[in-house]
Amino acid sequence: MHARLIALVALLATPVWASDRRAADRIYDQGLRAEFAGDYVRARDAFDKVLRQARAAGLGPEYVSAATYDLARMTGYTCDFVRAKELLLEALSLEQALPAPGPGNVTKRLSELARLSYDQGNFAESAAYYERVVPELERLGVLKLDPNGFANLLDDHAIAVSRSGDEQRAGSIRAKAGDVRSKNAGVPVRFSPVYYRDACVKK
Repeated sequence: MHARLIALVALLATPVWASDRRAADRIYDQGLRAEFAGDYVRARDAFDKVLRQARAAGLGPEYVSAATYDLARMTGYTCDFVRAKELLLEALSLEQALPAPGPGNVTKRLSELARLSYDQGNFAESAAYYERVVPELERLGVLKLDPNGFANLLDDHAIAVSRSGDEQRAGSIRAKAGDVRSKNAGVPVRFSPVYYRDACVKK
C-alpha cells in the first residue's frame, strides 16, 4: 500500500512540474522576443518573472543560471549597472557550480562582466575579465568560428588595458587583433555584442 501511495504521488507531481516548465518556457520566449525587438524593459520584466518561477518550481540550476544571466543583461540594458553586475556574478557562480559547466556559457558571462565593468569605469577589472575570456575563446575554436568577431573583442580588450594604464600590453593586443583580421579578410562577423552604454534606456 505504501509503495502504491508513493507511485501515485509521483504520478500526480509529474504533470505539475511539466506545467511549471511549460509556463516558464512561454514567459522566457516572451522575454527573448522582447529583447529581439529592443524592448529591454519588457524583456527584463519577463526574465525576472521566469527566474522567480524557476526557483519556486525547482526547475534546476541550469535553468536558474540561464534566467539569471538573461535578467542580468536586461537589467544592465535598462541602466541598473550595479544590480546587473551582481546578477552576472551570480550567473557565473551558478554555471561554474554545475557538474558539467558549459564552457561557452562561462565565457558569455565573463564577456558580459568585462563589458559591464568597462562601462562602470572599472577598466582594470574589465581587462582582467578579458584576460580570462580570450584564452577560453581560443580553446573553444573562435579563430575558426568567428575570427573577426574575436578581433573586435580583442579591440575592446586593448581599450580596457590601455585605460587601465598598460599601454605596452594594449599595443600587443591591438597587434594580435590586426593579425587576426589580416588572415581573415572578408570573413563576416558572426557575433556583435550589445554594449551596455549603448543599450541603456531609462524606464
